Amino acid sequence: MIRFSVLSLFVLLLMGCSFNGIMSESYDGKKITADEEAVELYEEENLLKTEGLESRYAFLNSDTVFEGLRDGGTEITLSPGHYVIGEDVEPGRYSAATEEASAIVVYDENGDRLLETALNYFNTSAVLELQEGYRVEYVTRRGPIDLIPSEEKYDSDSCRYSYCRRTS
Repeated sequence: MIRFSVLSLFVLLLMGCSFNGIMSESYDGKKITADEEAVELYEEENLLKTEGLESRYAFLNSDTVFEGLRDGGTEITLSPGHYVIGEDVEPGRYSAATEEASAIVVYDENGDRLLETALNYFNTSAVLELQEGYRVEYVTRRGPIDLIPSEEKYDSDSCRYSYCRRTS
């Protein structure tokens, strides 16, 4: 009976405690502090303060002109790292395939992010249109990624904003 009471008291005590007071909220090891001005702006006017924040849609900043569809070069296997198109990889259309949890980020020649996509169990491949001067970053904890020249054909008249319709 005493054992149950002490255990019950301990459980009730833990249920009433908040760990926010013991462990501060942090991101990448930096303590998160609320921007009181932004909180007030959101609560009173339903507006988000975006000054100084990285663009969520960075590809909108790019002024790159799409040069048109082009077959990829030769198949290449990449380890995690950064690669320059035209130096490390031939320009063209590639299918990127891996079985490992990873991410691919493509930047244009000005450093604006054009694409950021995760590859994992549910999505094991992506089609990339890589132009001269682009930079590709491949991130994973393990395993390489294969860039395979894409053999899929697309109707060039239907390509707008990097979206293309497949032809049979």
